[in-house]
Amino acid sequence: MAHPSFTLLHLTDLHFGAAPAKGHYWNSEATELDLAPQNRRGLAGSLVRDLREQALRPALVIVTGDLLDRGAADGVPMAVAFLGELCAALALPRRCVVLVPGNHDVSRDPDPARRYALFDMLWAQFYGAERAGFGPSTAPWERVSRFDFVADLGVEVIGFNSCEALDPAGSQEHGSVGIAQLDRAEALLEATKGRDLFRIAAVHHHLMRPAGVHRDDFSVMDDAELTVRWLARQRFQLVLHGHQHLDWQDVREIEGWWLSTAGGASAGVASYGRRAWMLQLGYQAVVVDSPGVARRVRREYDPQAREWIAAGKGAAVQELHFGARLAAPPLSAPRAAPDPRRELAPVDVFIMFAPKDRELRDELDTHLSALCHAGAIRLHYRDSTDLGAVEQDAIDAAVESAEIFLVLISADFLKSPYFGGPELKRALARSRESAGRGPLVIPIYLRRCDWKQTALGALRGLPRDDLPISPRDHDEHFAAVADALRAAVERLRRA
Repeated sequence: MAHPSFTLLHLTDLHFGAAPAKGHYWNSEATELDLAPQNRRGLAGSLVRDLREQALRPALVIVTGDLLDRGAADGVPMAVAFLGELCAALALPRRCVVLVPGNHDVSRDPDPARRYALFDMLWAQFYGAERAGFGPSTAPWERVSRFDFVADLGVEVIGFNSCEALDPAGSQEHGSVGIAQLDRAEALLEATKGRDLFRIAAVHHHLMRPAGVHRDDFSVMDDAELTVRWLARQRFQLVLHGHQHLDWQDVREIEGWWLSTAGGASAGVASYGRRAWMLQLGYQAVVVDSPGVARRVRREYDPQAREWIAAGKGAAVQELHFGARLAAPPLSAPRAAPDPRRELAPVDVFIMFAPKDRELRDELDTHLSALCHAGAIRLHYRDSTDLGAVEQDAIDAAVESAEIFLVLISADFLKSPYFGGPELKRALARSRESAGRGPLVIPIYLRRCDWKQTALGALRGLPRDDLPISPRDHDEHFAAVADALRAAVERLRRA
């Protein structure tokens, strides 16, 4: 079926609790409540106001856990009131809200039957008769929900319980979905098998570790790789999660299928869940433009201006893509006449970078996505932070097949094992052996460092002015990199 365009609002880690607990920003840390009109509106009012100003009209809301702060019972009525106010302001029925539990929603009660009591109470008070809940005897791995938006949006959402392994008595604190939940979800999806729906997975914990994040708090699920591959095989387009209060995204190809993952910043936690890592309060909206392309609109709260503003640390609007390898181009791309070169195989591009430069690599990915969608290039990576990374023999095969190598240069890359590692050595060797006929090795100068004195210094890199991309305008210079790569691909195809 054809997917209509739609917008969803993603919220996570709201951390509702009474003011004395000081876990919720909007009633405990916002000391300017008597002065700031934005805060007097409360979280729901401020969100709705900002959505209207940004002309965003969500058709559904997905909340990926931690509605409560540290299992606070007094947060239940606050969370229910917030969700009800949000639905009323957005003119959405309560069935259009997706809820999944987070670790703060699950108590550490010695009796497993009581661990989900507060989340079940919140669920029952919010949904009422609109959606059946789970009984106290429901096992953690049975807490899988299917949310049906097929008739009006062509969308179905599977809500997972990534807290199933939480067991303080057994010192089990990590996130997990587990094979039993995947089996139950597969059975729920059987009714719509073959209908080409837009599928979204909602989960609390991470499926992969964002670059540059060093928190050792069991954030990445222990069965993450299994879950990611299952999602790709079941043709999910999008995964939404929370937990680390970190706004980030990942787009990767798995067995010929592009899967996009978007993590959300906390919209409500007090300073204890943000300041140690220099994080902002935030939310995101995902605007699905077509079966293969979406825009991720990132917003963060500025306590000085007392307004929601465009999020920093990357483009405020980022592209997601998903679906089959040769997905449709973005709607923003001009509709051109069929190009006979379109039938040519994509050029394999291998990107080498340091884990700390993952965020900049993601920005580069966004600018290269049009070339990917057009079938001009196919991207490969070598990155120790990718839990979904392929096996070493497949990496070796990708290095051998690549016609272009992009080496993202920074001091962290020069210090990393990738500089001087087997992939870079082989790329340079292949380039020398070909006597200038390929492959191309192109350094991309990300951040200031003394790379000209290395083995890469003799190569012609980008930007052309030999100045680092950061801290200059990232979009301008990554767009120039994409243009140069497009020209290089065309030269290779003419050769």
